[in-house]
Amino acid sequence: MTKTYISSTEVCFNVCVAGKWTHVSFVPLTLGGSYFTTSDTLLQDAIESHRFFGTLVTLGRVDDTPPLPTADTEEHADDQPQSITFSSINDARAWLAERFGTSYSKIRHKEQIECAAQEQGYVITFNTPGSNSP
Repeated sequence: MTKTYISSTEVCFNVCVAGKWTHVSFVPLTLGGSYFTTSDTLLQDAIESHRFFGTLVTLGRVDDTPPLPTADTEEHADDQPQSITFSSINDARAWLAERFGTSYSKIRHKEQIECAAQEQGYVITFNTPGSNSP
């Protein structure tokens, strides 16, 4: 289950997930405010138990589509690039860092993320909130 959290300001904070501190940085919106989307249930629980939840941060949208593919379902025999859709840049960055050890400093922008994924044989697309994409 993918959850989108929204805030009326640009916000970032740290949460403890499974004994490790994780930095949560919301994506700023042009007309003000910000959002953060994740399908990680441990991160969702940590955000919802943070002191900012309910005041600065609220739950915006819940999407019941299947979670991101795991290593077991990602295996493919042919050399065609596999397409993966993410709901946010942060999720794509985390996936690249966890799966391939890509440094966060090398995947700061959307173009860098797409290039890094292409080097690993994947095509990344983004499904942002408010878009008409399925």
